[in-house]
Amino acid sequence: MKQVLLFSLLLVLTACGKPDKEAILGNWKFQDMYQDGKLVSTIDKSKQTILIDSIIDLQGEMMAQQGVTEDFMRKQIKMGFEQVEKVTFVIDSKSLKFTVPEQKEKVSIDSYKLNEEAKKIIFENEKDPFFSGNLSYEFVNDLLILKSTKEKMILKRKN
Repeated sequence: MKQVLLFSLLLVLTACGKPDKEAILGNWKFQDMYQDGKLVSTIDKSKQTILIDSIIDLQGEMMAQQGVTEDFMRKQIKMGFEQVEKVTFVIDSKSLKFTVPEQKEKVSIDSYKLNEEAKKIIFENEKDPFFSGNLSYEFVNDLLILKSTKEKMILKRKN
């Protein structure tokens, strides 16, 4: 009985201790985006309302001068949040892609190399403003946290 228990424990520990090159693989859903430490996008509905209010506070007067109503602005920003929520990031052993349910094809963001020792993902091309150069990464439970010098994106493993 002790051997079975020990064997089971070893299996659990082995599964939890996957190398990063395996742990990063799979499908991920967007959760949050921060710029300079401030939340700029999220799928959390209550936080979205606060973000929309702050965007309107900052840009509302300028948009009103251009003939854009506050109601229209709110709808457009909310639609943007809804679109981001639908995106699935697909990380395979060589590249990062994303899919949107309305589109059948996967859109390639870039190929990458993983430096597990430095906890960096290195993107060689600069096709995307966020996914370019070196991003640091960390895993926290079922979250993948990606950071550049000024931005942070949080992705959640898709079940």
